[in-house]
Amino acid sequence: MIDLRDLQFAKAAGARVIATTRSESKAEIIRSLGADHIINYKAESDWGTVAARLSPDSLGVNYIVEVGGPQAWRSLSRSSELTVALA
Repeated sequence: MIDLRDLQFAKAAGARVIATTRSESKAEIIRSLGADHIINYKAESDWGTVAARLSPDSLGVNYIVEVGGPQAWRSLSRSSELTVALA
């Protein structure tokens, strides 16, 4: 899931935000803060591919903020050609 602070920063900078979460209650919070797309990664196991399809022209995302840990890297690799982790 995108960190809420990072979501707000990205939206303020004009970014299109694709966020992930596993719960509908968290999705509602993320949606209220301006996320353009929300992917439930428990319901959608191939969420990296879904994120790539949601990007402009389905080319993949430009920037990724990963706060979930190493288990997410495999899916992240399917959402973008270049993955940069910010802690």
